[in-house]
Amino acid sequence: MARPRERESVLDADGTTRNLALTTLTLLLAVYSVEYPVGEWPPSYVRFSVYGSVLTMHIDGVPVAGADAKVRWGSAHTLDASGTTLTEELEDVVVLGASAYALDAYAAAGASKLLTTGAGGQRSLSSEAGERLRAYGSALRGLRSRVRRRELYAPERASPSQDRDAGPP
Repeated sequence: MARPRERESVLDADGTTRNLALTTLTLLLAVYSVEYPVGEWPPSYVRFSVYGSVLTMHIDGVPVAGADAKVRWGSAHTLDASGTTLTEELEDVVVLGASAYALDAYAAAGASKLLTTGAGGQRSLSSEAGERLRAYGSALRGLRSRVRRRELYAPERASPSQDRDAGPP
């Protein structure tokens, strides 16, 4: 997704582990940051890893039961009869993409049957579909280029071995 919905939730530690359950974060796409303990200035961000629906904070000691951790995360947008979480800009991109794919499908279906406008009309539909698909791709690239960096820390990785030489590359 080019621009996930940015969300923030406070999760409670259970007092027995460094893990936080992410099951309450609906339509979760990615976790951006974890602040623990909450309320310090400047904020205290901790390293973390996510596996399935469990977030593990890489901290010394186990948080006390009920301690808050503020999780900033991205979710899928919603679009239904009751409304949408999309901004106007994102709505325009969705409409552009939907019209491009619909026109492309209509043009492809028209290739196998006689259109009232003839072969020239079918080529015109295909051409318009192609232009809209290119514009849609360009709009998506524009959204991605404006997305801010999401990682505050490098992901947790094993350190390379210090006792052997891998040799020349």
